[in-house]
Amino acid sequence: MKSLFDTKISYYSNVEDNVGTEISLRDFLFCNQYKEQIEHIRSITDDELQKSLKKQLPLASISGTFAPTRHAENLVTHSHLLCIDIDKKDNMDVEWFDDLKNEWHNLPQVLYAAHSVRGKGWFAIFRIAYPEKHRAQFEALQRDFANSGLVIDKSCKDVSRMRTISYDPDPYVNEDATLYTKVWVEPKPKFYVQYSGSDGMEHVERCCREIAARGIDITAKYDDWFYVGAALASLGEDGRYFFHLVSSQNEKYKAAETDKKFDNLLRNVNSIKIGTFFHICSEHGINWKEGGL
Repeated sequence: MKSLFDTKISYYSNVEDNVGTEISLRDFLFCNQYKEQIEHIRSITDDELQKSLKKQLPLASISGTFAPTRHAENLVTHSHLLCIDIDKKDNMDVEWFDDLKNEWHNLPQVLYAAHSVRGKGWFAIFRIAYPEKHRAQFEALQRDFANSGLVIDKSCKDVSRMRTISYDPDPYVNEDATLYTKVWVEPKPKFYVQYSGSDGMEHVERCCREIAARGIDITAKYDDWFYVGAALASLGEDGRYFFHLVSSQNEKYKAAETDKKFDNLLRNVNSIKIGTFFHICSEHGINWKEGGL
């Protein structure tokens, strides 16, 4: 049976290298060729010099192989692995941080964990169930760690993120790692009335209730999302909640992104009125005049 450590990943000679070669995870993780360089880096107290020397070391994209260059859109094969960083500087108040080695066995989805190259933090490689949902699985992991009091580096959500080669004489190894199955889904806002009460608002509410009840996405096209947002922005702040509600029917909905878009529309668009919203609703079979809600 093939070992998970035989999984192919892309390997890069240094941070300037963007055209990788294939290597097995085993050859990257268990390589002792750079032991002396890494121990030298760890012996240095000058942070800037440490960082400079670190840049000379090889790296790998743990989450897969990339071609022709290392970019998320150039992913060839996902490794079903996700590597996280846990930096000391982000967890200064965690008294048991240095003893994390004794905790990895409590996470059956961890394949490998060890000290990072500068020796001040940890990295752990998880086996994930849904590589096509890499970012959503990372966000679930991020919340799991936060619940235990640990902050993990948010940059690890990037599927093409590189891991600098390291050395640990006694890493945590679990060839029987199970699949991490949690996926973070942005919660949809609960429907509650939050507006001034004009007739026009009642009509907007009626349409939005039907959109939510039937799970209709009227913002699938960016242009529709823009026009719906602009039309609801014509209502002022009263329209923000409704923009969130209709936007949340889209599987790519992000609350922060939706807020940012509404702020922009409030400031910069005043030529699009609420009639545009009703028109787009009608194209999806939603008409406030038909009642019954």
